[in-house]
Amino acid sequence: MEEEKTTWTCACGRVNDGNFCMKCGKPRPTVDPATSAQGTFQAMRMALVAGIIVIVALLGYGGYAAVSDQPQPAKTEQAAAPAPEASEASAKTPKKREKKEEKKTEAMPSFTDAPQGSAQAALIGYYDDITKRNMQSAYGRLSDAMQNQMGVYENFASGYQTTVSSQASDVKVLSSSDTQSTLSYTLTSKDRTDNGKTKVQTFRGQATLEKGADGTWKITDMNVKKQGERME
Repeated sequence: MEEEKTTWTCACGRVNDGNFCMKCGKPRPTVDPATSAQGTFQAMRMALVAGIIVIVALLGYGGYAAVSDQPQPAKTEQAAAPAPEASEASAKTPKKREKKEEKKTEAMPSFTDAPQGSAQAALIGYYDDITKRNMQSAYGRLSDAMQNQMGVYENFASGYQTTVSSQASDVKVLSSSDTQSTLSYTLTSKDRTDNGKTKVQTFRGQATLEKGADGTWKITDMNVKKQGERME
């Protein structure tokens, strides 16, 4: 194995790699083993001391962080911030539901929504009687000509055997006089089916009513056109 060559500087200033100076011829100075060992020991001791100082500094910083009981308001405030929004959302939800329920109720008028004794009230009352199974009263709201067209009472009543409900809504006056009124309306009927379900049908209708000498409105003409159908 070839011996590793090291350079050394002579007292005259020449850098050499041999055992003698190439300028003045002085021999390469020898290193005292004791001095070399002492220098090495000193270097190791200094490195050890530096390492201890670094460890103590790190432990000191970590220990301070571990035992520090200083509050951290920023994190607490951020965590608590969403709470009011959640409360507002839960408070607004019931209001939205109430509005929907109100609209749903308004869309389904009853007999009392029309002026008492008016042609509108007579038409709404006709379908209301059918829903309540007051078939004799419903039949009586038809003029003699309409009764003849519908057939005898028994045939009229049997035609609604499967009817669950029949309701007129969105009743509007197309033309009106003291003795005659033509109305448009939406009819929603529900009927039982053989499979136990309910068939819901919607119609757009038009009816003409005439006022008799006794002040009672009678239906003289009626026609409806189917708009849609669904099962419930």
